[in-house]
Amino acid sequence: MAAVARFVLAEGGRKKLYRIARAEFSIGRTLECAVRLADPNASVVHCRLARTAEGWLLEDEGSKAGTQVNGRPVERCLLHSGDEIAIGGARIVYEGEEAPASPAPPRAARPAAAAAPARRESRAPPVRPAAASPPHEPKPPPVRPAAAHPPALEHPRPPAKGGLPEGAVFGILLAVLVGVGFVVFQVLQHGERSGASGTAKGRGADAGEMGEEAGAEGDFSAVLERFERNQLVPPARPAARTFLKLCDEFLQRFPGHPKTVEVKGKRSAYASIAKEWEPPTLADAKFEAKTNLRRGRFGAARQAIADYLRRNPSAPDADEAHGEMATIQVKARERFEDRFSLCQDELARAALTDSLDRRRALDRAVAYLEEADRAAAGVDEAHVAKVAAERDRLRREFGVVAREGG
Repeated sequence: MAAVARFVLAEGGRKKLYRIARAEFSIGRTLECAVRLADPNASVVHCRLARTAEGWLLEDEGSKAGTQVNGRPVERCLLHSGDEIAIGGARIVYEGEEAPASPAPPRAARPAAAAAPARRESRAPPVRPAAASPPHEPKPPPVRPAAAHPPALEHPRPPAKGGLPEGAVFGILLAVLVGVGFVVFQVLQHGERSGASGTAKGRGADAGEMGEEAGAEGDFSAVLERFERNQLVPPARPAARTFLKLCDEFLQRFPGHPKTVEVKGKRSAYASIAKEWEPPTLADAKFEAKTNLRRGRFGAARQAIADYLRRNPSAPDADEAHGEMATIQVKARERFEDRFSLCQDELARAALTDSLDRRRALDRAVAYLEEADRAAAGVDEAHVAKVAAERDRLRREFGVVAREGG
């Protein structure tokens, strides 16, 4: 029998243990999932887990909220004992595997007794007659000698008052006041740092698994490392082809980066797996589109499917490719409407507040507008025009400049 995997689900203040012996199962909100979630942020089928030679392999099923393992977003990764899977507000801890329970051996039949042992008759002990006792004579109460002096009267003591001494109460109040003052100071310091960083910190509000890494060279190199660790274990052609494109983007944008040689070496290592000289398949295009969707780059996701259709206009799976294009269009429109609405809410909040709260609201508004701009590239020109008008409003009414989304 296969080993039994242990998963502990913590959700809504309750914990539940799942002991799973099958080779593959899913996590989500539908009845077909082995681990069912009640969190509204979880997708119908959020992710799947499959037993491999290296261990349990987790793969996100294109969920909107994404899947995190030990606090970092992943699309595909191997689980180790003690890893924590986060889906919305639910937490699932993988506790490793245990050996399957072996069936209990059958009980041996007891041989029938040749003859039932004779029961011993219990005999009651003989009742002895009670000895005659002399008649009970009441004894006179003892005579106590009179005290020489009457006892002194004692005044009753007042009951002790409950609670703490006054010194302890004063110490507790002083400690509470010091703690509150420290918290307020930390909040103000954090707000000042947030305001000084400008709109750059707002861009990372909800940029998907990899974030909007275009801002820093170090962030982009970390993206390559995470992608290699999460998507290329084991190596697969679609992931390798996308990894090569990320390497090319890195080498083009940061030609003088210290890790240029390392990135070129990684690119050469995966070139044979990617087979970049061969035309892309629909699986290659879908994986590239999915990666770009998680980065919030809807235009690049749509372009990946469009390039496949341009090279294979009469492919037998062309209808499926057109369906992928329509799905990307729907997701882009949903993301645009959501982020554009959030941007307007933050601007309305900024108009009613001042100082620190106003600055934070403007930072969030800029971040939402940049995400809406990236989504508009996968929708139509009318949405692009709405973003441009909102960008002008930011500059005109609030003196804030929002860059165009990449």
